[in-house]
Amino acid sequence: MTESDSYFVFTIMLSIFTLSEALGGELMVAVGGKWNMLIGSVLALSGIFLSALASNIYFVSITYGALLGAGAGMMYCYPLKCAMDWNPRRKGIISGILLSGLGFGAFTWNMIATFYINPTNKSTGKNGENLDEEEYNRVPSLFLLLGAIYSVLLFIAHVILIRPAED
Repeated sequence: MTESDSYFVFTIMLSIFTLSEALGGELMVAVGGKWNMLIGSVLALSGIFLSALASNIYFVSITYGALLGAGAGMMYCYPLKCAMDWNPRRKGIISGILLSGLGFGAFTWNMIATFYINPTNKSTGKNGENLDEEEYNRVPSLFLLLGAIYSVLLFIAHVILIRPAED
């Protein structure tokens, strides 16, 4: 996979994330926030775990791009709604903090992934042509590791996220 391929997959993921937020909002009204988050979590985690099986850019585009994007967009609605319900007079700052957390999370996970795949941080070349076969072989297990970590974090979030009682 080239550098431009990874941009393509990330563009698909962010585009579908954005579009699926509207679906997530509607689904949250229809089935409730916890169910919406559960459905989104299953989609997102499926995308991450299935990415470990990918052998080409098209498969990664579907799994990491489409499934992860759809699931993340859907489940993003409930934590946002909970945070704004707990802080009704500061909805703007609350949504800004949560959105910046998305960007910071991508930055953080990127560093973790780089350390996992290329622990010595040697030059990889523009398209990874300088990576050893051993480093390339770490990519599938990286998806499994990230999927496991995300599973634990999403389980914790599912348990602790509650909306305030209605007055």
